[in-house]
Amino acid sequence: MIVLWILQGLIAALYLMVSYMKLTRHPHMVESFELFGYSYRVAVFTAVVEIPAALLLIAGIWWPWCAVAGALLVLPTMIGAAVTNLRFKGPPEVLFTLAVIAVLVAVVIVQWGDFTEAIDDANALTSPTVSL
Repeated sequence: MIVLWILQGLIAALYLMVSYMKLTRHPHMVESFELFGYSYRVAVFTAVVEIPAALLLIAGIWWPWCAVAGALLVLPTMIGAAVTNLRFKGPPEVLFTLAVIAVLVAVVIVQWGDFTEAIDDANALTSPTVSL
């Protein structure tokens, strides 16, 4: 579980850094989005999605539902990044993007299990028991 928390923190830091670069119009980001033929509004939109997702991934260390929400929030943008990189033949970026997607899916699977267990435990505490 600790490895998963570390990965969540690293991915969250990555999203915060990249979002900052998008919002401040870092030359690399501007160049990339122009190369891909996207309006820079797409970069701003993805940054606006990535920031809360990163914060949810961090909060997910304590509350599993937050990690699930953060991962599900950012997965569509990562899938879009992978498709864009495949379309423009960017092999190193594709592998990195796919690795991030794999970790996010793992976060959802593992944390969703913890989240549903917590719900079951809460229901067990509030459900009346009948003894015969």
